[in-house]
Amino acid sequence: MSKVLALNIETGANLALLDSLPEPEVKYGNTKDPLKRKEKEEEARLVQRTKMALDAHFGTVLCVGFATATSSEVGPSAVKSAVSFAVDLLDREPIGERALLTSAWHKIAQAERIVTFNGAGFDIPFMLRRSALLGVRPASYVETDKHRTRGIIACGSGHTDLMQVLHETETGPGLGIPRTLSFYAKQFFGTDFPYSDLDQSNMAELLTQTDGRETIKALCTWNVVQAFLLDRALQGVYP
Repeated sequence: MSKVLALNIETGANLALLDSLPEPEVKYGNTKDPLKRKEKEEEARLVQRTKMALDAHFGTVLCVGFATATSSEVGPSAVKSAVSFAVDLLDREPIGERALLTSAWHKIAQAERIVTFNGAGFDIPFMLRRSALLGVRPASYVETDKHRTRGIIACGSGHTDLMQVLHETETGPGLGIPRTLSFYAKQFFGTDFPYSDLDQSNMAELLTQTDGRETIKALCTWNVVQAFLLDRALQGVYP
């Protein structure tokens, strides 16, 4: 059995960099009232803060999840998942994140094929930039060219981005429902996304809450297991 490894990361704002954010662009319109202008400034700062987790220069990798097969069957019970967590992430010295990335790259290097959902557009580029900033040298190269990550088989090796595979084989916009991993999990397996009420723009703040770390790990696990199962379901359908 070839070693197919599904990968997912969860990211959060680097709270240590809040004070170093540039002044956001504020659209005042025709507002002249000082109080209302101040409200607009605060709103702009809040929006900026919620986007930190998507910017590798102002965000951090909170956890990395992997999933692989334990048998040839298809189903959650046949998938083994493991989530690594950066326990020292909120320290000003990001030793925990550096160790997390180093470990993740070594696991990736041992796989024959990596499976992600939007990994070419986010997970891998984010990991690469964080690695560069932290002085981590990846143990393996992972393809991020979208023209080379949209095949299920991928010549028996490489990186399969399931979002690329599925989006490029859609028949059109349909009902206009966002084609997310949770959307496909519902359509293929009847699985509901269990974290619809979770504000994923404030993931770093979860670390200060009771069971917050476990919530992040559970979210990462759900995402990576669904990606692995989706890859299994598409085998033999799309080249």
